[in-house]
Amino acid sequence: MEKKHKGSFLTEKSWRENKILDIIHSDLCTVDILTYSGSRYFIAFIDHFSRKTCVYFLKQKSKA
Repeated sequence: MEKKHKGSFLTEKSWRENKILDIIHSDLCTVDILTYSGSRYFIAFIDHFSRKTCVYFLKQKSKA
């Protein structure tokens, strides 16, 4: 029987972004208390390189 070769983990530099919009994180969250406009959810987009964040409020989850 042969042993399975163990691959190495990615180094920090191999997955790092080099410019704006290379990696975008997003998250959809619920709001416990309705906003004044009646929104129950918000979605956040975060650019990994610049750390710029955009938040949008949504009345329905399906609008995401």
